[in-house]
Amino acid sequence: MAKEKKNKEKKGIKINLMATFMGTIIIAVFVAVLIALLSTVPKSKDIITEKTLNYLEEMAKTCKFEMEALGQPAEMALYSDLDNMFGEVKCEGMPSSYVYIVSKDGKMLYHPDQEKIGNPVENACVKAIVEELSAGRIPADDAVKYEYKGAIKYAGFGITKKQDIVVVTADEKEALAESNSVVIRGVIIAIVIIILFAVVGFIISRMISEPLKKIVDGINKISQGYINEPINVNSSLTETDELTKFIKKVVYEYEPKVDKLIQNENNEIKEEMFEKIQDSN
Repeated sequence: MAKEKKNKEKKGIKINLMATFMGTIIIAVFVAVLIALLSTVPKSKDIITEKTLNYLEEMAKTCKFEMEALGQPAEMALYSDLDNMFGEVKCEGMPSSYVYIVSKDGKMLYHPDQEKIGNPVENACVKAIVEELSAGRIPADDAVKYEYKGAIKYAGFGITKKQDIVVVTADEKEALAESNSVVIRGVIIAIVIIILFAVVGFIISRMISEPLKKIVDGINKISQGYINEPINVNSSLTETDELTKFIKKVVYEYEPKVDKLIQNENNEIKEEMFEKIQDSN
């Protein structure tokens, strides 16, 4: 019963050491990866947003130049001609993007959805440009982020010499798809790293705990009187080797004293037995 209790205590010590060591490594890696993701993801989204807006502005300028090369205002052009020019224009990686053209008084002149042609523009950002044109001011080509019917969108716009407003628009969801994929890849990499560190932590903890277990076993046997019991520990850790050498040195120095105590105790027992025999006679 005592032996079983002793084994349980040893096992408990080993498990606690390994669990503490591995837990510390896993938590440290998890926190480091979490901090890296929290600090990187917002920055990456900001960078992607800025690049997307610049990209849309350049596309709008290109479409504006093509519109000017046509030599007539969009209102005078055939829908088929405008559709051939802009119908297939898409931002790379954003299939829902498209081009539309608005007159300086806010009327839709071209849109992939023909039903919208002739209707007033609904985009608040484009309405603001229309107001600027009405006031005699021509805004510089630019790109903006705005909300439309609950969705966040990006739009680049350019104003032609005829004051037609050429707009290239795209959904933020598609623009940030790359950033979201980076997050997913980051999470997968983090999980892999945590698993690798857990394996490494397990190996290192065994390298530490196994020699210590043998040392504890040896000390327990010495405490039970097995003074000559060797402590054989093979460890790659310098500290464990030094601890083993120190225990062996202590045992070596105290072994003669222990032997002398045992001898004296045996002599006392013999004397007591001899006296008892003498008294009985």
